[in-house]
Amino acid sequence: WLKEQARRGAPEWSAVLADVQSAGRGRHGHAWGSASGNLHLSVLVRPRGDAGSWGRLPLLAGLAVAEALAGFGIVPVLKWPNDVLVDGRKVAGVLVESASAGGSLESAVIGVGINVAAVPEGLDAAVRARAACLADFIAAPDVAEVAAAVLARIRVWYHRLAAGEGGAIALKDRDLAERIGTSRGGLLA
Repeated sequence: WLKEQARRGAPEWSAVLADVQSAGRGRHGHAWGSASGNLHLSVLVRPRGDAGSWGRLPLLAGLAVAEALAGFGIVPVLKWPNDVLVDGRKVAGVLVESASAGGSLESAVIGVGINVAAVPEGLDAAVRARAACLADFIAAPDVAEVAAAVLARIRVWYHRLAAGEGGAIALKDRDLAERIGTSRGGLLA
């Protein structure tokens, strides 16, 4: 829906927060749904300047989600390219869809899904065993608070990328991703 609004001229930083998601998409077009109580967020950005640096938007999105979750006392791990894990289980995913014209990037929609209150229904047993929700790690997480934290971190990293600090994103992303080999994430001590 937000991609269509972007084509119609919606302003940068337009955001949609849905209570329920019935037609979510992941990599390779995988579809899923998610019930009320989880975070389903889409944010429109309109990158300017060198289109090459904006290829780091997926890294930026994963990093922003991980940092937002860390603010709640959770130790997240990034799993390339778009998953955020806690204690070895997936709690969030990000997807960036962009629109280009004439060789330049016109807009991108950053989609974020976070299992806040529950793991989505309908997952097969193997996938469900590798999934978790924030409520497994912290008491009574609030969707609006999580959304605000994610949006704040997206803005920080987006402006750093716009200022030419893409290398900082890559280094921070690598640092969070390296925890996979040394730690499984979990709660901050």
